[in-house]
Amino acid sequence: MALAARARGLEDQSVSASFCVFGGALIDRVGLFETPFHPGQSHPGHWQQTIGGVAANVARHLAHFGAQVMFASVFSDDASAQTVRRQLLEDGLNIIPDCIFPGGATPTYTVMHDPSGDVIAGLADMALHEHMNEIWARQVALAGAICTHWIADTNIAPPALAELASLKGDRPLFLVVVSPAKAVDLTALLPHIDGIICNRQEAEALADTPFADAASAAEGLVNIGLPLCIVSDGAKRGAFARKIPDQDMQLVVKAPVAHLTEADDLSRQRFRMTGAGDMFAAASLFALCSKTAIAAENILQHAHAAARLAMQEDDTCPAIDWRSVTIAADKERIQND
Repeated sequence: MALAARARGLEDQSVSASFCVFGGALIDRVGLFETPFHPGQSHPGHWQQTIGGVAANVARHLAHFGAQVMFASVFSDDASAQTVRRQLLEDGLNIIPDCIFPGGATPTYTVMHDPSGDVIAGLADMALHEHMNEIWARQVALAGAICTHWIADTNIAPPALAELASLKGDRPLFLVVVSPAKAVDLTALLPHIDGIICNRQEAEALADTPFADAASAAEGLVNIGLPLCIVSDGAKRGAFARKIPDQDMQLVVKAPVAHLTEADDLSRQRFRMTGAGDMFAAASLFALCSKTAIAAENILQHAHAAARLAMQEDDTCPAIDWRSVTIAADKERIQND
């Protein structure tokens, strides 16, 4: 079957779930130094400022894929919040109202890279996220009850995540981990959610144990009580693991093709990797929750292909549709065969 025809078929089958995404929305400021870094000195370079936040990016990608998406976060009343909300609305999200907290500052994440792309320092100003507490969780859960699937990032504190888990009813709740630091203290929550999307380092922080690779990480998390886990590991193999009643654990490992061509400048490669994990998570969840079941290895194939497409764009949350992801996944499958 032609690639385009296969893509249209999967695209038509996949827009069936509706999502409520809970978590952070913020301003990302990414700086790249053009000369070697020297502490205490001024350097030439340039900034890229975008709308960010793991939950916001995942929600925007799902909307770009064609899903109906509600978004629950907390917002200040400053000018930056207006910018963030405007972009979310333009991307097709239905923002849950009554989550504005006057007087606070819109969360920001500022990171600086040296010319090779390595991080010099990052600063996260996320005080507003403290309002994503149990009271907030109960309020937004009521509005999000019309959606078939829930997704939350770990900018939400564990007690509020536990509140969402207690209110989800029969709908699945998936967590997207934000960072290793925000993966701790979640172990007790694992049996009460339906799946986690994370990278290997975050899995290690969550399980408080080192893992050799994505496969051992996914298997390890399922063994400590998680029903389903999808683990990425940069350009290395990704893994999908889940419990199946009365059967052995299902474990699938998939290697992506080369993410970027050797002709690309190294600093631009690394600079563009910001946000690729959010695309990987969104594509994984969209494929997983499609009306027609997609094989686990194909879920990983779509996730890898989507991340690669994202890294080829300057925007950290590019508007890529599901048909483009499916065509790219099919091309990569042919290259791997």
